[in-house]
Amino acid sequence: MQKPKILLLGVNGQVGYELCRKIETIGELIALERSQADFSHPLKVVEILNQYQPHIIINAVAYTAVDKAEEEAELAYQVNKETPQEIARYAKKHNCLLIHYSTDFVFDGLSNSAYVENSQTAPLSIYGKSKLAGDEAILDSGCASVILRTSWVYGLRGKNFLLTIRNLATTKEQLAIVDDQIGSPTWCGFIAQATKDILLKILHQMDKDFDLSQIPENYLGLFNLSASNSTSWYQFARELISLDPNKANHICKQILPIPSSDYPTPAHRPEYSVLDNAKIANIYAIKVPTWEQQLKKCQQND
Repeated sequence: MQKPKILLLGVNGQVGYELCRKIETIGELIALERSQADFSHPLKVVEILNQYQPHIIINAVAYTAVDKAEEEAELAYQVNKETPQEIARYAKKHNCLLIHYSTDFVFDGLSNSAYVENSQTAPLSIYGKSKLAGDEAILDSGCASVILRTSWVYGLRGKNFLLTIRNLATTKEQLAIVDDQIGSPTWCGFIAQATKDILLKILHQMDKDFDLSQIPENYLGLFNLSASNSTSWYQFARELISLDPNKANHICKQILPIPSSDYPTPAHRPEYSVLDNAKIANIYAIKVPTWEQQLKKCQQND
C-alpha cells in the first residue's frame, strides 16, 4: 500500500515531539506546531485540514494548564472540545482516521479499582470537563477514531512533574509533595511508541489502498494507555530525585509527604485515577510497562 499522508498537530508538545521521531517512516508526515494550527480558532484548523488533505490526523494538541483552566474555561473548551469536534467532523466527511489523546481527569477519583474504558465519568475540573466533552464529540461524530486516555504524562521537554521536581531539587533543601493522590505516571515516549504500534497494526489491515472499511471494529474507539501500576506524587518524586542523572547538583535533603488539603489548588484533582490497560493489551497486543520501567527508559534518553 502507498504510504498514507499523516498530519501531526502539536509537534512541539511532549507527546508530539516523541511522535514525530517515531512515525516519520510510516507515511508522508506533515508535522505542525501549535502556532501553525491555532486550536483557539476551530475553523482555521479545518482550513489547514483542507489544505493538506491527510489520510490520518493525529491530534497531540490540548489545553493542559489544569489550574489556569478554571479561569480560562472558554479557551479550554475551544482547544479541548470545539476544535477536536471540527476535526472529527472533517475526518468523518473525508474518510480520515483520527488519533486523539484524553486524560484520567475525566474521573472523580472515588473508585476503589482501576477505571476501565466504560467506567462512569464525572470530572472535577474545567480541564477534565473540557477533555471529556472533546472525547464525546469525537465519538458522536461517527468518524473512525482511536482515543487514547492516558495519565500523569511526563518527559524531558516542556512543563511536567519530572522537570519541576528536578528543578526544585536544585533550589530547595526541603520538598513537600502530595501523597494522597494516586495515579499512573506515563512517559510520553511510551505513548508515542504505542501510537506507532497501533498505526502499524491498523495499516496492516489494509491491502492496496487506504480504506477505513478494512479496519476491524474493535480496533476503534476509546482505549486506556498508562503505566501498568500506580503510585503517589510523593513516591514518584522520591524516585525522580533518586534517579536524576544530575543528582550531584541537588541541595534537597528531605522530601515530606503531605495531604492534598495542605496544598490547595484552584482545580480539584481526582484522588485515585488509575487506569486499567487490559483492553489495549488484548486488542493491540501493547505491552504496558510499569511506571518504574517507563521512568528508567526515559532517563536512558536523557
